[in-house]
Amino acid sequence: MREFSAIWVVFTLILPLGGCDGNPALTQFNKGEQLLTRGDMDTAISCFSQAIELKSDYVDAYSQRGFAYAYQCKYDDAIADFTEAIRLDPSNGEAYGRRGGAYRHKGEYDKAIEDFTEVIRLEPEAPGGFALRALAYRQIGDQAKADADLAKVETLKAKKSPR
Repeated sequence: MREFSAIWVVFTLILPLGGCDGNPALTQFNKGEQLLTRGDMDTAISCFSQAIELKSDYVDAYSQRGFAYAYQCKYDDAIADFTEAIRLDPSNGEAYGRRGGAYRHKGEYDKAIEDFTEVIRLEPEAPGGFALRALAYRQIGDQAKADADLAKVETLKAKKSPR
């Protein structure tokens, strides 16, 4: 019985991550995800790049590779990947938010604010875009707009919290 259990673990947990579905781009993407969670950014980037080579319109691979670049402070590379993810899926709020974060780290606050505003347009009931935009407004010295966004964050949080 113990041998069966070990085999079952292999088939149910390990093999699906390897992409037994015959999708090599997904296989590379899943490897990249695992490496990303372990902090191995260089190898994760390589896996995401391979996934993109296999499937040139792989939005999530661009987004995750951009995240890995941003983690390494390679903001121009990150912005390029997030921009491609947005081009492929203009409704991708996460890519806008991540690109805005990269712009903010580069000190390009106007571009960051534009991206965070787009996150808000796409996800008006999520507080994240407002919180990120508030931070960018604060960094350019516009405390009134930062305060307005932070008030919106509190309003949205209050709507979601059980009473």
